[in-house]
Amino acid sequence: MAIPRISSYDLTSACTPITNRVDWKINPSRAVLLVHDMQNYFVDFYDRTQAPIKNVIHNCQTLINKSENSGITAVYTAQPPNQTPQDRALLTDFWGPGLSADNTQSNEPKATGIINELSPSASALQFTKWRYSAFQRTPLEQWMRDNNKDQLVICGVYAHIGILSTCLEGFMRDIQCFVIEDACADFSEEEHKMARQYIAGRCGSVIPLSEALNSIQPSTANTTKVQQKDSAIQNQQAVFSPAQLQRQIAQALQIHPDDFEASDNLMDVGLDSIRLMSLLDQWRNAGANVDFIDLADTPTVNDWSSLLSASAQPAATETA
Repeated sequence: MAIPRISSYDLTSACTPITNRVDWKINPSRAVLLVHDMQNYFVDFYDRTQAPIKNVIHNCQTLINKSENSGITAVYTAQPPNQTPQDRALLTDFWGPGLSADNTQSNEPKATGIINELSPSASALQFTKWRYSAFQRTPLEQWMRDNNKDQLVICGVYAHIGILSTCLEGFMRDIQCFVIEDACADFSEEEHKMARQYIAGRCGSVIPLSEALNSIQPSTANTTKVQQKDSAIQNQQAVFSPAQLQRQIAQALQIHPDDFEASDNLMDVGLDSIRLMSLLDQWRNAGANVDFIDLADTPTVNDWSSLLSASAQPAATETA
């Protein structure tokens, strides 16, 4: 009844060439960016170190940065925790009780929160979402009408459920919806393809990130800043990738990287506090903003990769 664990699948294979019935083009003056349900609760059904979600998170970052620098407002949807039976209604029959309230004593990321990599900026909006469609029981349509917007650019999860439903309802409200196919993830490659096919043929336009970025042209003054920020994000992802961290830790322990797994408890492998402090200094110099306790609480390569990447500060390139 609950959402199942989601197996890895290849995003490129899911995004084979597709023919849209419409020839709509994104117009930044008419468009709103919808970041759909990218809460820790929903993203954590994937392995964040694997495709498709690893690629989707990066592509969403790029899309959000480019959009905001072009003056396009980003709207985030997020489901609330501890919904009453009346509010949850038939969703319970299909998916169970939904999100629970976050444990404020825990150091884990809040399940209800937007993932750190896509944290909303000060100019972004966030609407509470109650049903599959982002239009149901939210102020999204009214806000768009009030601000003369009639295009919705969509990224996030899950393609065949909330994203498809939002596109279909957008169509019935005379709002052009653009799904960025490689900035969305689904339960499986087959369901990802099914959602793309239905949307392209019935209610919206399905396009790759590259086409969306070509349509979203920031001002000349901001172009270099966007490129620098995207490059900084990519560089930090490489610096704090699981493979790179595993090599660094193995070197500190004077063992081979294959001698332990990325999911192993590093304290059991032989990493002590002295070596950890030395590694922490290296990672801080590379841009991470974490402390010893953060790392000691979750001593695995996979956890550290996520933590270090999320804490890094690519925004330093924006000071020019």
